[in-house]
Amino acid sequence: MRGTMRGVAATVGALFVLTACAGADTGTATVDTVDNGYIAQLKAHCTDVVSDDLGEGKLCVDTGFRLDVDRFSFPNWGRSPRADMNVSVQTLVDLFGHSAVCMPGAADECVLRPRTQQKLDEWNVAIGGGRCEGLATLSQRMFLRYETPADYSPTAATVSQLERSNGKLAQSIAYWWATQFVPEVQRTALESRRKSPLALVDELILGLANGAGHTVGLYYAGAGHSVTPFAVTRRGTDFVIHAYDNNQPGIRAEIVVSGTTDIWSFRPGTSGEESVAEWTGGTGTLELIPMAVRQGPFTCPFCADPTPNEDTTVTVAGQADAPANWVMIDAGESGTIEQTAAGFTVGISGASVTRAKAGVASAVTITIPSSVSTWALELRHSHEQLSESVVTVRRSGMADIQVRNARSAAPVGAARVTAPLLTITPDSTKVSARIVDTVVSLAGATNLASVTVARDDSLVVSAISDDTVEVSYKGAGGTTSRTVELRPADPVTTELVISKGQLDSWTHSSTAQSVQPARTTRSTPLPPPTPTTPPTTVPTIEVTLPG
Repeated sequence: MRGTMRGVAATVGALFVLTACAGADTGTATVDTVDNGYIAQLKAHCTDVVSDDLGEGKLCVDTGFRLDVDRFSFPNWGRSPRADMNVSVQTLVDLFGHSAVCMPGAADECVLRPRTQQKLDEWNVAIGGGRCEGLATLSQRMFLRYETPADYSPTAATVSQLERSNGKLAQSIAYWWATQFVPEVQRTALESRRKSPLALVDELILGLANGAGHTVGLYYAGAGHSVTPFAVTRRGTDFVIHAYDNNQPGIRAEIVVSGTTDIWSFRPGTSGEESVAEWTGGTGTLELIPMAVRQGPFTCPFCADPTPNEDTTVTVAGQADAPANWVMIDAGESGTIEQTAAGFTVGISGASVTRAKAGVASAVTITIPSSVSTWALELRHSHEQLSESVVTVRRSGMADIQVRNARSAAPVGAARVTAPLLTITPDSTKVSARIVDTVVSLAGATNLASVTVARDDSLVVSAISDDTVEVSYKGAGGTTSRTVELRPADPVTTELVISKGQLDSWTHSSTAQSVQPARTTRSTPLPPPTPTTPPTTVPTIEVTLPG
């Protein structure tokens, strides 16, 4: 069946090149907005072939990807106790290059720039929610033969034979997981989410038929997940995307897109597993990312100083093993941004929210226009257990400020911010540790300063110049201040400590880590493997002529 389906895909693909159209309704899909002519076009992509491997329905396209050999045998997982199996310095070098993430120096050593150190810390919190994006991407790349199992283990003939304990494999999965945050991939993802689910089905059929691998992103109730699509069938009035779901690797998953409502539904595993909660959504909650946009080179969005008038970005990454903290941003008359278990309500003009595909409590990135220069942020909860988050604020004219061990201080429901963790003004940032001791780091060009803010105390960072900030600590003993250079000649780490009621500091040189040259990503697939069929011996007939 596998070889037959590959042939069907190729044949149907040739037809698609001639008949597929790019038009699609990008608005919110309802029964009234589904175009019957468009549905007829989608149906025309499909055949009368029935696949025993894909359940009930008529075949539209099938790449031949099969779970018994082409998926990883182990399920998705989060942060590892082994540091070398998480996001590493090498991951950043592989993504953006040595010069972008490291201070000038030897090619085989890396002193991380302060901002890249903050990002490394943030991503290693976010990956605790799961590596689905990396597993979905790498499995598709291996199926398309951009990589092979033998690249990771000489004894592995199929993807399913690879083991999670393989350090090289884990690093590669972390690398592909991190590609969801690079601007090139994020732009494509955003453009994709503007299209209706049926339009994405149309694109997926065409792409799969022509050998372009994809990942599919799904968003529901504050969570994000990524799967590997490999086939599409038509089942009555619905279109079914068949996928490898790395959360349940041995079970074929289905994303069902209604041909009458343009609404998708997804239940991990085969349809009919009522014990598993169903996800559902419309335009804006489903995305399709082709492999081609992940080839690089990639732009590092955080390695250099923010440009003048650059929009402010706020990233909140939560720990994986606890209920999520919800974000509330209050910008006064400019509006609010509120997160609940149902998702985000964005009430600030020009602001946007991007969720990572790594579970519920992973990471969200909020972009706020630079014209909105005064606002406050608090973390909220809808549960008794108080979770830990890492909050990072990057804005023009200020050091990048990261708050670790940030906890929620208010329940969900209040209309405005009542207990801000962060208070932002045009020239300053205030951090208030209302629940527990909180660690704050300040990233400049060559200095990564940090201070622990005790519970009930606060810290105010004020911009003095492009090179210097003033740090004021307010505690039971009063307020003390120190100036911190953001660009010392040599890269240093500045420790700010409270000693005898005063804010003191000391510096030490940053430590270099060993790195390898940046990985080379194969941009064209390898040729198919040479068949290993045994040689055939052709019998000979001896003919004896008379005489």
